Amino acid sequence: MLGELISVKEYAERKGITEQAVYKQIRAGALQSVEQTESGKAKKYIFVPTAESQDTGDHPDTAPAAAESQDTAPAAAALAEIAIKALTAQLEEKDKQIERLTQLLDNSQQLQAHSQKLLEQPTDTAPAADELKKPGWFSRVFGL
Repeated sequence: MLGELISVKEYAERKGITEQAVYKQIRAGALQSVEQTESGKAKKYIFVPTAESQDTGDHPDTAPAAAESQDTAPAAAALAEIAIKALTAQLEEKDKQIERLTQLLDNSQQLQAHSQKLLEQPTDTAPAADELKKPGWFSRVFGL
């Protein structure tokens, strides 16, 4: 394996710096990171090359440059793969949301059509106003 992905918190602990300093390095472009959404929370991960991938073995002067050129392609590929997975998961979640909203819209339209039909139906079954009128107390007492 050419490297690993670790959380910002873990990277800060390894380097003995604060998380804010790590985020500052990410914004400055000094660190490669990828954002992954898990259960609604976005979390950043840092790509850290392993010691094996940095060791070229020839000359100490050329080792860092050679290691850097070897690490950029795998690091970029790993970041791209993780980004693709994260975006695919987000697309699947959005597809589910769209499906649910479409169902709710259909239900709303059906309910509106049904209520419109009920409003358009004649109301012949309603009792007349005379039938609803109760006799007064005088009529009830004296039978008039």
